[in-house]
Amino acid sequence: MEKTLNLANTKTERNYGIDLLRIVSMIMIITLHVLGQGGILSTTSKNIVKFGTVWFLEIMCLCSVNCYGLVSGYVGYGKKFKFSNIINLWFEVVFYNVIIDLLFFLLYKLKITNEFSGDFYTMLFPLTNRHYWYFTAYFFMSFFIPLFNFIVQILSKKKIIYLLLGIILINCVFYPYFFRGSINVFSLNQGYSIAWLSILYLVGAYIKKYDFLENIKTYPCILIFLFNSLLLLVCKFLEENGILIQKIHYAIMDYNNLLHLVNSVLLLLLFSKFRLNKVETNLIKFFAPATFGVFIIHTHLAILKLLYNSIYHYVQYANGLMLGAIVLTVLGIWLVCSLIDIVRIKIFEIFKVKKYCTKLEVLGRKTFDKLYDKYFAENVE
Repeated sequence: MEKTLNLANTKTERNYGIDLLRIVSMIMIITLHVLGQGGILSTTSKNIVKFGTVWFLEIMCLCSVNCYGLVSGYVGYGKKFKFSNIINLWFEVVFYNVIIDLLFFLLYKLKITNEFSGDFYTMLFPLTNRHYWYFTAYFFMSFFIPLFNFIVQILSKKKIIYLLLGIILINCVFYPYFFRGSINVFSLNQGYSIAWLSILYLVGAYIKKYDFLENIKTYPCILIFLFNSLLLLVCKFLEENGILIQKIHYAIMDYNNLLHLVNSVLLLLLFSKFRLNKVETNLIKFFAPATFGVFIIHTHLAILKLLYNSIYHYVQYANGLMLGAIVLTVLGIWLVCSLIDIVRIKIFEIFKVKKYCTKLEVLGRKTFDKLYDKYFAENVE
């Protein structure tokens, strides 16, 4: 019998393993920026051991953005979507844009820094800032979430599998290995797009509905994850040495690479089955709400400019010391940004931002209903 859920009334116990995955994924995203923006990846090509170390770490973390897309579907399916949550995210992005821009403007005037961009327009309209690509993609995708939930709800398991297999083969195999770089009809942009986030949402919703691979064991998941990462590392090494053919090397670092998708699914399955004690659960409750704030803070353009090529000297350390310095830097950024956002959360609670977001949603729905009744509803005599 097919599983179905009442999207309006379903209540499920919160899975804190998924919240832990959010935290771990954000730490992995910070790792990508530390390795890339920090200048470490670009300075290791002359040392094969350090090259293998940092690129293996980079490749393992590349599935992190996919994890967020999958979690959106996994958590969102079976629940009534609230547009007030998106409005709240908008206010959060604007809050940090204003605070950070004003801070750097002050430091710029005091000649303490030269990193101020002077772009006040994007401070208040974050969707126009391509730098926050994930927020922009998720914002626009959110309008289709009710449709995605409806599709997964009404289609049979066989039809959903058929649909997802077709989408994945086209977008994770056919496009990246045969058409990437020569045609943009799919508009996937290496996974930096609304289309790719939508695909991830559908996959996550399917996993939630059917408890995909519910009996999978931990060790096989870990082994497959490591094997996929090693395979991609070998491909990267061959690419660096000009051995890999042009069509293949394009897809190694793309989010929509099939192996990165598989790795993100494996992490979702693993974390969804975690059993946590009370202390672990309380720590996750404390830090999990701050994950999006961590992303917004550390990816602000001025912050990334400060990070740019600032830690490339880590490569001069012994391999173990280099790895330790990277880990401490990543955890330091995550912890500081998390604590800052926890303060922001308290500020939003004091000013009841969520309450006003809900009122805005209600107002929007009432306005839509009036327009619908006036211009679209059928008049029955």
